[in-house]
Amino acid sequence: AGPSPISPEPAQEIATEKTKRPSGLLIVSWFLLAATGVILLVSVTNNITLNIPPIPFLWTLPLAIYLVTYILSFFDERIYHRAYWNLAFALVALMGVLLFFIGTHFNLITQLVLYLVILFVGCMICHGEIARSKPDGPYLTLFYLVLAAGGFAGSLFTSVIATRIFTQYYEFILGLAGVFLLVTLMIRTFEKDNRKVMAIPTLGLGVFVLLFGYLQSQFTQFNVYETRNFYGILQVKDLEHNGQKERRLIDGYTSHGTQSLLNKVAPIPMSYYRFETGIGISLMALKPEQRERVGIIGLGVGALAFYGQANDRYVYYELNPSVETVAKDYFDFLATSAATLEVRLGDARVTLEKELVQPGGQGYQVLVVDAFSSDAIPMHLLTEEALALYTSHLAEDGVLAFHVSNSYLDLKPVLLHHAKKLGLTALYFKTEANEADPHGAEWVMLSNNADYLTQTEVKRMSLPLEAVSKNAIRWTDNYSSLLSVVK
Repeated sequence: AGPSPISPEPAQEIATEKTKRPSGLLIVSWFLLAATGVILLVSVTNNITLNIPPIPFLWTLPLAIYLVTYILSFFDERIYHRAYWNLAFALVALMGVLLFFIGTHFNLITQLVLYLVILFVGCMICHGEIARSKPDGPYLTLFYLVLAAGGFAGSLFTSVIATRIFTQYYEFILGLAGVFLLVTLMIRTFEKDNRKVMAIPTLGLGVFVLLFGYLQSQFTQFNVYETRNFYGILQVKDLEHNGQKERRLIDGYTSHGTQSLLNKVAPIPMSYYRFETGIGISLMALKPEQRERVGIIGLGVGALAFYGQANDRYVYYELNPSVETVAKDYFDFLATSAATLEVRLGDARVTLEKELVQPGGQGYQVLVVDAFSSDAIPMHLLTEEALALYTSHLAEDGVLAFHVSNSYLDLKPVLLHHAKKLGLTALYFKTEANEADPHGAEWVMLSNNADYLTQTEVKRMSLPLEAVSKNAIRWTDNYSSLLSVVK
């Protein structure tokens, strides 16, 4: 009898497998893994800049991490030890669910680190699985073509399709779930003997789905309306606070106005616009003839319309058309206001520049800039050039009002610089949250109106801006840095 055939070594088996023509299922797996990696990249970037001020560095950092995972995976396949990486992902994916629902409860640095860790681990799995199954020889061209197509599909899905079919940033959740599903598919299909490793993503997916389902039911049970467009996500929620029913507009994760549901005939302003806030005090302190023409950048629920009287004209500048729909259909401030109201859609600065057709511009006696309460602020509305534009539209004794309540940014130093440059007196109003209203409010008023500045209530409830902001920071259209105002 001749010698028995020698069984090929494991390395030889892998080499033989890689030279075979890839199956249709393997090609689909490459496509989906590449797409999922890009879905994670884009969705994590979107979530970071939703909760954290959009510093350009934050757009490049996720991309750098995404590329590093590709480099590591293809440089040495041993770096991707499937069991360890899948165990890590099972843990960070659960943290991703918590970030999705309660991200604003974490501070800025914690959010950033957690999102980037999730992206790193998730992409290491996607790219590690791709590198493990990379073919040799004549099929490499097909391999890289499929990866490119998958990356394009992932980008197309998150940038275009998801915005049309989802009312929340569910593509982030879908990307996380996709990692679990795809690594399970790869093990089940190509390494059937590796059942112990497959238990990790299978169990992780089960816990992930249960946690997401529970939190989703809790956070949507009060929803009255929800919509998503290019500008973001809007939710209208009916809640109960201290036994009182109220309706809130949530833009992303930030409240943009509240209305009590007890009296819809004459709704009373709440939250950032209640009587004891800087804007409430200021509008009531001005003489009726000193607040007949009011411009407001940022519509929200239209709460400031409450202060308008029969001879007044209130003009709102609003970027997001869905906000106007929500304010008119789900809140009652606009419908019940005694003032003449107008909403002008579009970027406020562009619109105001177009309206500057005559000396004095619109001649607003009060111009309210209320676009900074969310954490991703429009910086172009707070530069020297923007302030020059606002003063061009302001009456001689007018008041510039800035709503500066913000979780992560301290905008007072920027306004202090502007006040000094324009020669205006700057007052700071801070209203603490209380049991009746959970929202604190910070307002800064710039004016040289002697009647307003000497009002008893104004003097009693405000501080000179210099007393609470020692530094003055200059922002222009050519240079502004959010890092300079991070709390």
